[in-house]
Amino acid sequence: MFAFSIKTIFEEFEKHSVWSDIGSWDSVYEVLDKDENKNVKFGKVVDIDTKNSLILGNERIIATVGVEDLMIIETPDVIVVAKKGEGQKIKDLVSILKENPETKKNNRVL
Repeated sequence: MFAFSIKTIFEEFEKHSVWSDIGSWDSVYEVLDKDENKNVKFGKVVDIDTKNSLILGNERIIATVGVEDLMIIETPDVIVVAKKGEGQKIKDLVSILKENPETKKNNRVL
């Protein structure tokens, strides 16, 4: 499900001469270029007073106001919102989503 942004993210990684474990979304945030508010943004993102966040949009516009230290990842099936530093728990969330009848019906999970 993350295929929409993974390609773009890996293209960004190639621009950097940094080797990092990208085993978590927290690591993705650490390596990529950030804007003046320390946000990493891909896709359709509109933000006001948003800081220190990773925001990966796909089809829909992701709009944020006054948030910080978040990871927001939109996929075709689900929008994941997690506090930065909790990225490793996304694997647990994926396991739960795989058992969810709604995601099973679409045959796609993170």
